[in-house]
Amino acid sequence: MIRQNKWLKVLSSMGLATMILLQCSYGLAQSLELSLEDSIVVAYQNNPQVKLAQEDRDTAKWKLTGAKAGFGPSIKFTHTDIDSDAGLTGAKLTSLADYFNMGSSSTEPAYLYIDNDLNAQVPLYTGGKLESQLKQANIDCMIADLEINKIKQQLKLDTIKAYYKVLQQRKELALQQEEVDRLQAHFANTQVKFDQGDINKSDLLRSDVELSKAQRKLMTEQNQLDVALIQFEKQLGLPQTSQVLLKDSLGVTQITLSLDDCIQSARSHRPDLAEERATIQRVGEDITVAKSQNLPQVSLNGDADWNDIHLPGLRNGNWTVSLVASINIFDYGLTKSKIKAAELAVAEAKDQVKQTEDTLVEEVNEAYLDVEEAEKRLQLSQAIVEKAQEDYKITGIRYDEGVGTNLDVMDSQKTLTEVKSDYIQALYDYNVHQAELKKAMGIL
Repeated sequence: MIRQNKWLKVLSSMGLATMILLQCSYGLAQSLELSLEDSIVVAYQNNPQVKLAQEDRDTAKWKLTGAKAGFGPSIKFTHTDIDSDAGLTGAKLTSLADYFNMGSSSTEPAYLYIDNDLNAQVPLYTGGKLESQLKQANIDCMIADLEINKIKQQLKLDTIKAYYKVLQQRKELALQQEEVDRLQAHFANTQVKFDQGDINKSDLLRSDVELSKAQRKLMTEQNQLDVALIQFEKQLGLPQTSQVLLKDSLGVTQITLSLDDCIQSARSHRPDLAEERATIQRVGEDITVAKSQNLPQVSLNGDADWNDIHLPGLRNGNWTVSLVASINIFDYGLTKSKIKAAELAVAEAKDQVKQTEDTLVEEVNEAYLDVEEAEKRLQLSQAIVEKAQEDYKITGIRYDEGVGTNLDVMDSQKTLTEVKSDYIQALYDYNVHQAELKKAMGIL
């Protein structure tokens, strides 16, 4: 049932990606709505690095098949036609019938020789060479799968960042539109006060200037949103003519794991670390392969031969069965050099694992601290926004009552927009840092 559900999930993901690609290919007028998970699926389908890694995995699987075939018998058939004295005496066939012995002549051409040979060989003992090569082929398949996982995790992180960037810019655009609306309302209020003679012209001009600045910034925010959408479409491999709408929104989901839990997860699940550990095993098998050159090589051979002066050459037959054992006595240090090289490669692979483990701990620590900092900043920003909203409300009331000044309203308005923008940035950072932490843990 679990396997069936897995296949259903894979098929549904492929179906979704196919539907999206077809929609983009035919240029349908309706907008394309994508959730974050939808976007990740499409990115997987379109990314060339994923496709190349999958092709490498297929290659590794075929090599595994070849390694398994090394344990089985190899059978070779050879057919030989020999004209033994045509080049020496100038003898030649008088007709095609002579070659096949189909004519009436009783004279058999002695210069024809036809041989059929069937040879079979089965390896019985190779000093562990075949076994090690099979283990290496299995490890190569595992490494290929880990490489796909590593590429997909990085691709998923990049897609999440691009998706969240669009959401952030969408919020920034809405915030800027909110500022423009507030300033338009305030400008209308100052116009009334100016017409009534309650304020001087400088206050009216200041309100007009601030409104124009906000409208100009609104155009900038719209442009930044358009750029973020283009980068998002590029990340997914979608045509830039597509109209994309995002379903999800930025939210807050806390991670309750401790730092030690995160580090332990990274040591257990990071695909790059698992690759390097597997590399130690793989190069370790090179030592066995090299040492096998100093061990006996034993095989069972069988040979059957048929020959005649007429096609198909099956009249005279003989067969032999042999047990063949060979050992390398002297190779001028070649095998020893291969063993030493393999041992050094193992030591180097172990050092690389240690270095990766140290880097891994550093990355998890940094990502964990980033999440904590963003969470604190998010909480603080939310509290500041509430205070800024209250201050703006009070300032507006004081201005309407003639107690406050236009400058107070402008400053309060500017502060409210800034703290709200800080909150949006903190919300984006918190979500991105969470994704970075999960990738550092190897569970993204």
